[in-house]
Amino acid sequence: MAPMKRPAGASIGGAAKKTKGIKVAILATGGYPEDVLTMLAGSLDSIMSTCKEERHRHQQTAADMVSAVLKAALASAEAGVAAAQARLDELKAQKGDRDTTAEAAAATQTSKKETTIAARDAEKRAVEGLKAAKKELAAANEARTTGDTELVEAEAKKTRLEVFLAGPFEEMKAGSLDDARTKEGCSEVLKIGKEYSLVDFDDSLLTSLPSVIQKAPDARGGFDSLCLAQVQELLQQATSDLAAALAAGELAKAERASAVAASEGALAAAEAQEAAGRRAVLEAKREEAEAGEALRAAKAAAKAFDPELREACDALGGAHAALRRLQDDAVAPFTALLEWSNVPPPEPEPEVAEEPAAEPPVGEPAAAAPAA
Repeated sequence: MAPMKRPAGASIGGAAKKTKGIKVAILATGGYPEDVLTMLAGSLDSIMSTCKEERHRHQQTAADMVSAVLKAALASAEAGVAAAQARLDELKAQKGDRDTTAEAAAATQTSKKETTIAARDAEKRAVEGLKAAKKELAAANEARTTGDTELVEAEAKKTRLEVFLAGPFEEMKAGSLDDARTKEGCSEVLKIGKEYSLVDFDDSLLTSLPSVIQKAPDARGGFDSLCLAQVQELLQQATSDLAAALAAGELAKAERASAVAASEGALAAAEAQEAAGRRAVLEAKREEAEAGEALRAAKAAAKAFDPELREACDALGGAHAALRRLQDDAVAPFTALLEWSNVPPPEPEPEVAEEPAAEPPVGEPAAAAPAA
């Protein structure tokens, strides 16, 4: 008897229930225009209402589109599982790394604090060095000013002696001064003697000088000539001493200038070192602050490991559940509807009973079993 076919247009029982999960999956799939997904979900009952033998080609085309969407949804769900598994595996590998990172960050912060302390100490020494360099330069400038002033005064004294010897004293020797100018000349000699510390100018020599000067050169005796010669010799010796002092003073002046230049160089170096010290302190503080931030972040990461691990486990479980729901509520029902056929399955073949073995005639022995 030939198998009976379902009448044309017959529908599978509970098709509307089967399409509910499929519609949800279609509308939730990304990567497709929203109006297309809405159209497919809205037409799904009509698309899948006919068995595959009676399905119109337009229905089949729409069913193929639904199949492509569900394949994309399935691939996305599987990718979600893979991503959640990868995240969980990554977290499991980070447990030791996070603890090690926190320990290293703590050691780095300690090192940066020590660096900051050292930088502050160096800056303090640089500030003290700068103060000392300023004092040294001030002392060098003061020594140069004092020494150079003494040289200027010595030069003025020497010039004054030279002018006096070449002018008034020569006139005194020539006897060409009147009484008033003679007194002035004698006073000048006395003043020079005291001012220039000429200890050989005694009172007897100065007392005799006015009378010697007032005499005509040809009227002067041996004592008079000796008196003038002594005075001239003392004045000339003072001039020579001042010239020697000036010559030696030039060397000392150069040394003082060199000392000032060296002090200025030392001050510039001290200023540069002080500025570098300030910059080093600022840099050390910045690095210490960064190390503190890194330590706090590392501690937070280590502390957050267990919650993140639980969250990753939950995410993986959720991804698996979503995949199972998709498979159970959409893929499996759609596959069943897609393969729904109105051709009954073939009836099973009847089993053929085996004939019993023939019994030997009565009185005849049974055949012997073959030898092993």
